[in-house]
Amino acid sequence: MRIFSRLLDGISITVKSPDGKIECELSDGRNLIVGFAPGAYRRYSEQDLARQLESVFTSLWEAHRRARLNVVRELAGCDVREGTQISRRSREYTAAYRVLKAHGRSQSGNIEVSTEGLTRWSVVIKPNTIRQMGEEAFLSDLWSAFLSVMTDHRRRLMSIRRDIILG
Repeated sequence: MRIFSRLLDGISITVKSPDGKIECELSDGRNLIVGFAPGAYRRYSEQDLARQLESVFTSLWEAHRRARLNVVRELAGCDVREGTQISRRSREYTAAYRVLKAHGRSQSGNIEVSTEGLTRWSVVIKPNTIRQMGEEAFLSDLWSAFLSVMTDHRRRLMSIRRDIILG
């Protein structure tokens, strides 16, 4: 497992929003950097920005999933197909992971992020947040919301592992 973790630590993934005005980089599977094109932040409505971020998070985790699968292929030395489970517990774990819901909130409470299986994302930004927060403050708040949702995800995942894998 340590070799797998070390190989993942070297992975850096960058995606852009559908409108091309937001760039997001995930490195080592946990470090998130988000940036806006010059002047883009203030041009968004909260709803439009939330939709763009949902798309960015979806694309980011899809790319991360593919990168993880490539690492598994590299370690196995052969083609490994996604969804291949060798045991009943493995199948149960995969099924539970796919529907695992997690929720996070930023420190200010202005941003809420939810996910289901890290494949479906929801971002809610309170009205007037863009007008009241500068870009750097918003990005800091977004980071805290991301950390919150990922902490919740990991906590729930540990529970699934305990119940299914060890159960």
